[in-house]
Amino acid sequence: MISRGHVWYSESRGAVVGFLRLHDRQQSLLAAQLDISKQAVQQLIDELVREGIVERRSDPKDGRAKLIGLTAHGRKALSDSNDVKQEIEAQYRKILGPKDFGHLTDCLERLSIAFDSKPENYKPKS
Repeated sequence: MISRGHVWYSESRGAVVGFLRLHDRQQSLLAAQLDISKQAVQQLIDELVREGIVERRSDPKDGRAKLIGLTAHGRKALSDSNDVKQEIEAQYRKILGPKDFGHLTDCLERLSIAFDSKPENYKPKS
């Protein structure tokens, strides 16, 4: 992502952008979804606002709340990250072949579902 001009990009910042891909969200919801403190989300959002990646908007449903949404620059970064993902997948598919790559993605999806993004919650079936 840095080579594509997104020098601000990091795993944690990318996670925020990813959660905003479909629609704006309240900051408190982002904290819960990312499973980090409200203070940590506040810091990430402040940094992303300064970088021009996201912006705060008034929530029409709750006058006290602010919605966090992607700017045009943030949407471009999201598009670029999808391109990078597809390039990596193409490399893996070339190395593994279509059948093994399909098996790999199936296994990774199963692990993702089983762990529900929180390994401590995984309980194997007996």
